[in-house]
Amino acid sequence: MKRLFIFAAVLAVAFSIAIPAKADFVVGMMAYTDLGYYYRNSERMKTQNPNVDGGVGDVFIDMPHHSRLYSKCTTEECGGYFELGVGSDTETSIGTANANFRKLYGWYDFGNFRIEAGHTEPLGACRINPTQLFGLGRALHIILAGWGNIYDRAAQANLIFQGGAFYAAAGVSTNDRFGIFGTGEEYNYVPRVQLQAGVNTATFSILPNFTFEQARGKDTPNKDTSAYAWVIEVPVSIKAGMFGVNLSGHWGYNVGTAYARFYNLSYGGQNATGAIQVKADGGVENTLCWGGWFDVSFGGKPLELHLIGGIQHVQNDIWEHHDSNTRYAAVVRVPYAVSGNFTLSPEIGYYDYGDDVNKEGNRDLGREWLAGVQFQFVF
Repeated sequence: MKRLFIFAAVLAVAFSIAIPAKADFVVGMMAYTDLGYYYRNSERMKTQNPNVDGGVGDVFIDMPHHSRLYSKCTTEECGGYFELGVGSDTETSIGTANANFRKLYGWYDFGNFRIEAGHTEPLGACRINPTQLFGLGRALHIILAGWGNIYDRAAQANLIFQGGAFYAAAGVSTNDRFGIFGTGEEYNYVPRVQLQAGVNTATFSILPNFTFEQARGKDTPNKDTSAYAWVIEVPVSIKAGMFGVNLSGHWGYNVGTAYARFYNLSYGGQNATGAIQVKADGGVENTLCWGGWFDVSFGGKPLELHLIGGIQHVQNDIWEHHDSNTRYAAVVRVPYAVSGNFTLSPEIGYYDYGDDVNKEGNRDLGREWLAGVQFQFVF
């Protein structure tokens, strides 16, 4: 951790020395601390610890890893952004380190175009998210990832056009390999391709986008030597005075392979997943994935109300007893701005994990409640 902070400080000093005289340079922080109560009913506990009979609830406090230090530098036509995640959410594997690299990217504007490259959220699905922020360190709940929302951060290169209300973009980004070809070699690894176009204004946007990825295997024992993943998502954003709504729906195949890091976040220790499946003979069985989320807000500073919900469905014929799993989430969040830099954000969330695809009889995977307050210091 000490080395990472030294690196961040040196980087900030280097930027301040190297940037042109007309450049604007900003350094800031977002410090979040969660204090809350986490309850898992008896069915949910059985998926985590089969030796526990009954539900379990406990109180926790931690600093989740979406707390961060950031810096931003801009000139008339160029910009750069750096983000270092910090936290002490040691209840889960997320907290095995005290710092994590989040973002480092830059952009160049010319006319109505922008060239963008670096490590950040890919185009399209990942750049509009619900505001559910409570419980990452304790229960792995953040922006409804795994509950209808698609998210990732990756190295990428993009070309973006904004002319009036019309927006269009194309880019490529990296992701994990498919990893399904046994002892064979996975090759012709094409980075994820993202395409997006639609209407984008300060009060209304609708930005349909498409993601595609393909992999091939050479000298593989598998029956199939090619596989793919793709998804279509349609995010919508509306702002009208004190009312706002963000929502998004997606549909595709093997979304948990194309967005492996976060889409499968809620399936740990269970039999369902949003990733591609492989049969005994090495044949590929594609997983149908669909879902979506909404975040409706009322009010403004100092007090705002958010009603948030999500659904995620995965389906595959290879699963033993039942071919699909559907899970739901419902969240209420009421942030109150105590000052310009300090916000108290109470949040209560309900998470239903659906049914186990590989069991008969009692297939219930259980439910969770997560309630508490997040202390947010933003500078």
